[in-house]
Amino acid sequence: MLHPPLIAAGTQWSYSNTNYLVAGMLIERVTGNRWHIEVRSRILMPLRLTHTFYPGDRPTLPQPHAQGYRQFAPDGPLVDTTVFNPTVTASAGGLVSTTTDLARFWQAVGRGQLLRPGQMAALRQTVLADGFQGIRPGIRYGLGIMWIPNRCGGSWAHVGSMPGMSTLTAVTPDGHRSTVLYLATELADPDRATAITEREMALLDDLICG
Repeated sequence: MLHPPLIAAGTQWSYSNTNYLVAGMLIERVTGNRWHIEVRSRILMPLRLTHTFYPGDRPTLPQPHAQGYRQFAPDGPLVDTTVFNPTVTASAGGLVSTTTDLARFWQAVGRGQLLRPGQMAALRQTVLADGFQGIRPGIRYGLGIMWIPNRCGGSWAHVGSMPGMSTLTAVTPDGHRSTVLYLATELADPDRATAITEREMALLDDLICG
């Protein structure tokens, strides 16, 4: 490798999409199949996530679909960024989905339907996520999953984004309740963006804790 590891494994946290690209490469090396084929056969089909798919070179989205808008300058206009093919991100985010499918997926994660007990334990071994402490003190990160503390304990969660769109997904530790928050606008003003994130976190608490 050209660059040494940023940190020792399991000691600290730093997000990088490259880690998920490497995971996709490992899937392909071990199985001999493209990563999205394995995701489809092992996750999408068993859970009947029929509205989640790998778009390939498809130039359009199936109707109906949400619209996404991005502001490139604080005083600039909102630009429609809906037609953005996520395959550019490969295994770091190259699927198209719906809020319903995402909620169902997270319930399956929370209920242990996708992984063996030992794998679930490894998934949930977390370290403090330094980069998220300004959003919510105590946020931790495991193997591709976040722990967000809240007034009723906490939830397993993750965030994701494409130009003009973002999601915040979460599930209770027992998998009983899951929620998906979808934002269709990305603002350039950092203060306004931070205010929106704070409201997202408050809404997430209300939905998870009831």
